[in-house]
Formats: sequence, structure tokens, C-alpha cells
Amino acid sequence: MITKTLLAISVLGMGSVAMAGQNSCDYSAAKVCIESANVDLSEDCAQNQGTVGTTCPTGDRMGTCTVTQGTLSVDVRYYNGFQADAEQNCAENNGAYTRG
Repeated sequence: MITKTLLAISVLGMGSVAMAGQNSCDYSAAKVCIESANVDLSEDCAQNQGTVGTTCPTGDRMGTCTVTQGTLSVDVRYYNGFQADAEQNCAENNGAYTRG
């Protein structure tokens, strides 16, 4: 099951200073990657053993949960897991889920 902790990390990251430019954090062991154009994910990513990058992988992506708070937004990308779990996690965090 996909952990809510990773989604919480992305939402908590919204408290970080907004930045210009795309960045991402890949938690490949959990089959989740978080991506944002206006939230700096790098510090939370490094502290939680993620891999910092610029974009999330596109292969085997099962869906995306977009979580928005004010003008800040993160996309939580899910890979090779249970669709129902991903959709439920997204709904519980007031996100909008898109398959594919």
C-alpha cells in the first residue's frame, strides 16, 4: 500500500519558500515521485532518502495526484501500485487524481 507519509511530505513542503523552476523528488522504493514548479522539494527529499531531480519518470506511471494550497502546487506521481490506494490517498489529502 502507498504510504500517506510521502503525500504528507509533499504537502508539508508547501510551507517551504516558493521557487522558480521545476524540481522533483523520487522515492522509487515506494513507487512515488513528487514534482513541483513552485515548491522547493530538495530539503525534504534529502532528509527522507529521496532522489532530487528536475522531473519525475514517465514510464509505468499509473496516475497523478495534484495537491494545491493557495498558489502553490505539487504533483504526486504514482507507479506500479494499486490504483484504488492511490486514488484514496489523493482524496484524503484533498487532491485531484488523474489516471495515467
